[in-house]
Amino acid sequence: MNILIVDDDLLIRNWLKILLQQIQNIQTFIFEASNGQEALEACRKNSIELVITDIKMPVINGLDLIESLKKEFPAIRFCVLSSYDDFDYVKNALKAGALDYILKAEMQLDDLSQILVKVQNSIRMEKKYTLDNCEENNQIPAFTALYKEYTRNEEGIDSLSFLQRLSPALSLDNLMIVIFTVLTENDTSGERIASLAMDTILANNYNGIAFPLSHDSSVIFYNSAATILEDQEEEYIKLMSILSNNLSSYEQLSLSDSILLPYKSNKSIKSTIDSGVETIDFCSFYNTNCKKLKLVIEQHSNKSVLYTLIQKHLDLRDYDKITEDTLLFIENAFKRQLIPAKLISAIRGAVRILLSSDIIINSTDQQIVEKLDGLSEDINNSKTYGDLKDTATQFLKEYTNYAKSRLSGRTLSIQTALQYIDDNYMNKITLDDVAKYVYLNSSYLSQLFKKEMNVPFSDYIEEVRIKRAKLLLKETDYSMNQVAEAVGFSTQNYFTRIFKKSTGLTPIKYRNIHSK
Repeated sequence: MNILIVDDDLLIRNWLKILLQQIQNIQTFIFEASNGQEALEACRKNSIELVITDIKMPVINGLDLIESLKKEFPAIRFCVLSSYDDFDYVKNALKAGALDYILKAEMQLDDLSQILVKVQNSIRMEKKYTLDNCEENNQIPAFTALYKEYTRNEEGIDSLSFLQRLSPALSLDNLMIVIFTVLTENDTSGERIASLAMDTILANNYNGIAFPLSHDSSVIFYNSAATILEDQEEEYIKLMSILSNNLSSYEQLSLSDSILLPYKSNKSIKSTIDSGVETIDFCSFYNTNCKKLKLVIEQHSNKSVLYTLIQKHLDLRDYDKITEDTLLFIENAFKRQLIPAKLISAIRGAVRILLSSDIIINSTDQQIVEKLDGLSEDINNSKTYGDLKDTATQFLKEYTNYAKSRLSGRTLSIQTALQYIDDNYMNKITLDDVAKYVYLNSSYLSQLFKKEMNVPFSDYIEEVRIKRAKLLLKETDYSMNQVAEAVGFSTQNYFTRIFKKSTGLTPIKYRNIHSK
């Protein structure tokens, strides 16, 4: 194996060379460089398989060296030399693709032997997963079946018995359980993802197994070599960094979230996994960091208060208040970090109330009913807070527009057009824009709009803008140019002309009168 040692300290290089030359069973050829630039030149001249590099060096540091070599020589493996005080640098190196790190102060022959074995394992993994007909680990379906059996009969199967059935090599001592999810933009199976995870664990010399919990989430069991939590966390970071690189390199997948759950004797393996999955779901839903997150499982959603308000507003036919209070409930749930399942359940209940209202039950418009049903299903399947809020907002807008159109006698198309204008008056709006939004021909929309609103389309937009401008003139100290821009007029002069035509006053005179 061709190995390049990169360090600006000659003593470190010599010590590493002495240790490497003592390794049995693996023939090594040692090359040296005192900085990153020399290392680049050495790799261009020689077929290097492993680079052992310091991080802090002159000319080109270790991180930049790894980044450059990964682009130019993707087959090279890396190990970084670390001091006690620079683990943040080590984490960046691991993310960049390093297989491992060695503490300079504790460097021993066994550490280097283990690294060379990991390099060989990594090369074998690359060959396996770059084959077109690469097969997944055939044990994984059996692991999945055992877990399903265990979850159905948790009281009859204790944690140790379950673990031993999974793998006799595993023990409850220093047992690490990791839940991770991936962003699956292709049809890669959960079994293949778990197979890659399991091979990654084994390639790094740990006893471990993995199996999928769902299409995009998996669980890993392994026994840590460390007994102190801080060291276990560093070990976990290293393994997840390597797994992330492997997922990206071999399957073009991204590691989304992961969480380390050291086994504790006062909890079963099932409850540990359940809590991990719930935490991962929470973090994914709210796009927050899972580390050291503590969920408040006993939170109350206060959905009954929301349901009472909705029913009250329905009785008064105040549909805007339904939208306002529902979105406020969602925003408050975000601030409280309400458990996602409870938030989705609460909004699902609110939607059921609206779908059961007379205005929908007695509707003959099958199109709006189907649209609302579809949005209701999307709410139920929301994966993130943003998805839930956006879909709920769309549902409420569609429901409100339809309800208002029924009350006013307007068609749903015109009610929807009015809502669009109200939401976008500050921007440039054309008849074609609105026609596309309501799925009508622009000429037909123009005729329908004038018929139902008794005012031409362009005049109505000006009315809305003048109404908003009046509020700004009375309630803010905006300049005339700022007011014109805020309500959608292209120039201040045009705004002043239209405002005077509508009110008989210039904007400045209007402000002076109403500010007294």
